[in-house]
Amino acid sequence: MVRHRHMVCAACRRRKSKCDGGSPRCSACVAANSPCQYDKAPSVAYVRTLQKRIEELESRAAASTSMPVSSSLVEPTPADLDDQPISLNAGGHVSYHNSTSAIHETPVEEPMQDQSYTGSLSVTNEPNAAEIRRALVLDAATQKTVESLHLEASLAHARIPKEVAENLMRLHWCWLHPSFLFVYRPAFTRHMSLLNQQAAPYCTVTLIKVLYAHSCRFLRDPDTVWSSDNHGETFRQVVDRLTSEAKVALAMETLNQPCIPTIQALLQQSAREIACGNSSAAWLYSGMAFRMAIDLGIHVSPDILQSHTSSFSPEDIEIRKRLFWSLYAWDKNMSLYLGRMPNFLLGADTMSRDFLDDFSEQEPWTPFYWGVPEASGLPAYPPVPGQVISCFKSLCTLCRILARIMLELYSFPTTTNDKSVAQASNAKNISFLSIKDAIDTWWSNLPPSLRILTSELPSLSPPPHITSLNLMYNTTLILLHRPRVGGNPQSVSSAVRQSWEICRNATTSIYKILNFCHNCSVPTGNIPRDKLASSF
Repeated sequence: MVRHRHMVCAACRRRKSKCDGGSPRCSACVAANSPCQYDKAPSVAYVRTLQKRIEELESRAAASTSMPVSSSLVEPTPADLDDQPISLNAGGHVSYHNSTSAIHETPVEEPMQDQSYTGSLSVTNEPNAAEIRRALVLDAATQKTVESLHLEASLAHARIPKEVAENLMRLHWCWLHPSFLFVYRPAFTRHMSLLNQQAAPYCTVTLIKVLYAHSCRFLRDPDTVWSSDNHGETFRQVVDRLTSEAKVALAMETLNQPCIPTIQALLQQSAREIACGNSSAAWLYSGMAFRMAIDLGIHVSPDILQSHTSSFSPEDIEIRKRLFWSLYAWDKNMSLYLGRMPNFLLGADTMSRDFLDDFSEQEPWTPFYWGVPEASGLPAYPPVPGQVISCFKSLCTLCRILARIMLELYSFPTTTNDKSVAQASNAKNISFLSIKDAIDTWWSNLPPSLRILTSELPSLSPPPHITSLNLMYNTTLILLHRPRVGGNPQSVSSAVRQSWEICRNATTSIYKILNFCHNCSVPTGNIPRDKLASSF
């Protein structure tokens, strides 16, 4: 075996493991069954770019010695703004390594190339944004009409009948998808047909199996739709098989190059584990998703990414934005449910919540039941606009407020002397007033169609993602005011009495909303477990 002296392959460098320099593949990559590639030496042009950058920094450092101290407060130059922790790996894909990293390489700027849509990808370009929006919405409508055909490519991998696969996928799009938008449906559907061609960047067999296994929990009486005599295995065996195969595939994929479908599968598996009461497993799966997302630079604003690479189409940008906020919202829900500090925080200040594909906003939503015999006795549910996008955007804003509550009101000072405790208490009082204004503004700006007023309950329960949003709002109110109550409702302080009243009213609202859903055509069993548990 030919060996490269003092060389480390890209995979071993990423894993920070020892590399023997073997060719064509090192022994570590052979054992891990992963691609092995030795990065080429930097080009002369790249070296010259670095030399020029060093000269610029040296000249600015020399000039700064003759300036007053206040000069450090001037606005950054364009060169500063371009100094972002973005790298391109050996495959030309975006990755995230800060300048302190031993493997950080600033990509050489390249001229932007034409994409599948004409013009700039920036949403600030209104005419182009409108054109992109029309194209994305049209594609979403088109992909929905051919979803059943594309589904056939997954049947051989999941080993379930087409009718079962179709119904499981319908359960997913109805009950699971609208709350967090983990998966971008048009791209997922389109690439599902490519599963057998090994060229499906937004759909993998692992993701398919996770979705099917997760949707199975909505069948309350599988025997009504499944016969072990006809299929050779019981429905429980099908669920266990899909879950086991998905977990094994996820374990293998976490060792390979990160990709968006793997992140989505990890999030889905985390949601399934939390629904089944396996909180530790859910925490671990979500943590891997967060770190893989940062590795891919999902938290970096598309405007910054486009200055470094021209490989992203408008659909790619839309998917990355949605996935970022899915990760952000799921992190806050997990933290709320488990009583832990949030982890996924980078990028929230710069990532846009302007989603161009709003097809699901006005798409009719109706509850879909399969394997639920009692559903036949429920009253007819008239189709209503799903309002999926506006609900999700409101959830993201609320999660930003929730993150502030956790970090600013429930964190502890690093030191415990009297002065630090007093300073922390004063800072928390200031934060409380600021957060209170933020949540009041959020509620006043919430569209009336997304509000559930317990004094004016509708005749039918809204879709579960809207119900969950209102549960989250009332839970956030309780978390905000609970530290001020301190378990003393008889305090003479008017501020404490007001906080106690707000907590009591929010708790009453949660009870009324859940009781209302239980008695209507959308049962509470289809509301995510973390939303229910964290409401109390």
